[in-house]
Amino acid sequence: AIANFFANLTIHGRTTATSTYNSSKNFKGLLRLVAELEGTSITDLDGALTGDSDNANNSQVLVRASAASGALTLAYVDELMDLVRPSTTHLLSSKSFRRKMNVLARAAGTNLVHDNDKLGMPVTMYGDVVVLTSDAVLNNLDDPSTLVTALTTYDTTQTRAATNDITPLFAMRIADDGVSGITSAQNGMIQTEDIGTLQNKDATRTRIKFYAGLAVFNKLSIAVMTACCMTD
Repeated sequence: AIANFFANLTIHGRTTATSTYNSSKNFKGLLRLVAELEGTSITDLDGALTGDSDNANNSQVLVRASAASGALTLAYVDELMDLVRPSTTHLLSSKSFRRKMNVLARAAGTNLVHDNDKLGMPVTMYGDVVVLTSDAVLNNLDDPSTLVTALTTYDTTQTRAATNDITPLFAMRIADDGVSGITSAQNGMIQTEDIGTLQNKDATRTRIKFYAGLAVFNKLSIAVMTACCMTD
């Protein structure tokens, strides 16, 4: 349950209409961090259509279609990755994105590459970019109003429909000077504290503490594509 909560905060922290995620006590997730690249008080994704990113209020938001959703293509994935400097190291989206990428790759006469990471764990690659999937990336984000995707009114529990069938796709450069997890310098990583024997139960109590968050240390280390439907 805790791992699932952290996974959801990584995407939705301090956004959405879902009280579990929008609490000010939570760390900011990727959607909120990308929104704030336009300004520290911004809570929506205000981008530009594919092929017109120079005219975006937030240059790191690529919009597949205006006031609607559109189909994913490999060209759009490449355009999104080009927004990350100096280069994209990871793509992150839902499992439906990976299925769609497999379909597109096969249609192009190739396949996604399956390799092992530095720890020997299997990973999926698009070229030299690692493809990550997470159940926390949902397929029911609201369609944009023109080119703007609202985050504060997004209900993560809503049933997917024609007006909310978008799957966000993140391109990132994960590095110490890019997109990175952060923790307390003084009390870093997971800590345990022995509270001792309980007075009213035959048990002992241990407090587990973890002060963690996410940070984007370079504006050009992350980009997101919205208004893209992975089932079109």
